[in-house]
Amino acid sequence: MRYLIGVVFIVVGFGQFALRDRIARANAASNKVMYDGRFSGRKTVAASRLGSAVAAVIIVIMGILILAGVFHIG
Repeated sequence: MRYLIGVVFIVVGFGQFALRDRIARANAASNKVMYDGRFSGRKTVAASRLGSAVAAVIIVIMGILILAGVFHIG
């Protein structure tokens, strides 16, 4: 069970990293509607892209730690 959860975390992390551009553009479009055009520029997209990349790295590291047996799951 631990291996399955670890692999799922790693796959989700890589998916997050692969889709970071799409996520950033979707966040900018959402902000444009919610905040009347504010928070939708290039800086916001760059910050969102960075945030998605950081989240992806954290998720992959968690998956590796689960596979290594650091956390006692199942």
